[in-house]
This record gives sequence, C-alpha cells and structure tokens, in this order.
Amino acid sequence: IGIKLKNAYFCHVRHCEVCQWRKSMRNVARFFDRIPAVMEQYPKGQWLFLTLTVKNPEMSDLRSTLVAMNAAWKRLIQRKDWPALGFIRTTEVTKDKQGNPHPHFHCLLLVRPGYFKGGVYMSQLDWAMNWQSCLRADYLPVIDVRKVKAKNGHSGISAAVIETLKYAVKFDDMKDPAFLFGITEQLHKMRFLATGGVLKDFLSADVTDAEMINTTELGEAPEVAVDEEKPAVLFGWKPNVKRYKKLPG
Repeated sequence: IGIKLKNAYFCHVRHCEVCQWRKSMRNVARFFDRIPAVMEQYPKGQWLFLTLTVKNPEMSDLRSTLVAMNAAWKRLIQRKDWPALGFIRTTEVTKDKQGNPHPHFHCLLLVRPGYFKGGVYMSQLDWAMNWQSCLRADYLPVIDVRKVKAKNGHSGISAAVIETLKYAVKFDDMKDPAFLFGITEQLHKMRFLATGGVLKDFLSADVTDAEMINTTELGEAPEVAVDEEKPAVLFGWKPNVKRYKKLPG
C-alpha cells in the first residue's frame, strides 16, 4: 500500500521544485508511452545521447548566449551530415564554481541502424567541430556524445531519457539568491524543450495539472495500490521552513 497524489494546486513557475519534479515525471512517462510506435517503425534504430556546451557567460549575457545556442542548433540540424531521424533537446543551466551560469543542451537522437557502420558516423571531434562551426565560435567547445547501450535487458534509453528530461535548473543552485534572481530574469519566457524529425511533437513543454497529478515515476507500476478507506493526508507550504509539511486533520 502506498501514497498516491490525488489533488494539488500547481504554480507552474519554471523554478518551482515541485512543478519541475512533476513535469519531469510526466514527460518521462509520455516518452515511454509513445516510444513503442516509433520503435515499431524503426526497430533497429540506434540512440545517441549528446551534450553540447559553450563557454560560460556572465549572468547578464545568459539570455543572449541561449539565443545564439538556439540559432546554432538550427544550423546544426540543417547540415547535410546531420545524422538523426528525430531528436529531443532540452536546455539545462547549472552554476559553475565562480557563480556564473553554465548553459548546455542535452539531446537524445534517434539515428539509422547503419550509423555506426556506414560513412555517416561522426566522432566526438566531428561533433565538436560541427558545433563550433554552427556557433561561429573561435574556440572548440566541449561536447560529449555516446551510444546509448542496452542495460539489464532494457532498451538502454531509460537513463538517457531521464538525463534529457530532468530539471532545467538544479535545486541546490537555486539556494543561491543572486543566482536564482539572475536566471529568473534572464530565462523569462524562454522555451527549454524542442523536438524534431520523427520525434516532432513527441513531448510538450506545457503540462496540465491533471497530467502532473496522474503520473508515476519511471520503474513504478502504473497504478499504486491505495487503501481508499484510509484518510487523506494533506500537505501545505510552510514559508518559515520553506518546505511542504503535513497539515493537521
């Protein structure tokens, strides 16, 4: 017998820990609901997990840096050597040791079965040089690309999906008031989720309250056994301790 969320009032503020958590859970669930149809069409398709970075900007330049990264991404996927049949791309902004933002893209790419055997294969250096060219940068950016391997009998994409669809900003980073104020100002109304190719419209950045309530964590059973005769447990936000606590009753 477990506890199941029955109702909640969500603020949908980008940096809210609870809303980020529930949206991430819902997008992971959506992905695994929809992926069988894609894999039926491309049963031997391969997956890549790609991370693209840039030099860390000053906080005041974060917004313009992300605009430039988005423009570079559009140039990247329009190149003749772009290998992906479809992609899911998310943006994450973390804090470096100096307190500056570290914006980067996490990308899950579906490529053709012969990607690792044919002439379309791209090494890590190839990816870095392509990204540099699309960024129009005077430095070689740090990137990471790896094949998503099968693990424990699963398709192998579970960990990559969770990494791609995780929180846009780490909760620990938001404990720094200056950093939180800066990213709130700089990231206002920016979209952090993009899809394309055969995965276009696969996920949505807009998640309803109902979807955020009726979801489960990856690996859990679709339905949690709940004793309906047990009383409801209510939680409320306590500003003095900055957390949700159980309410009396």
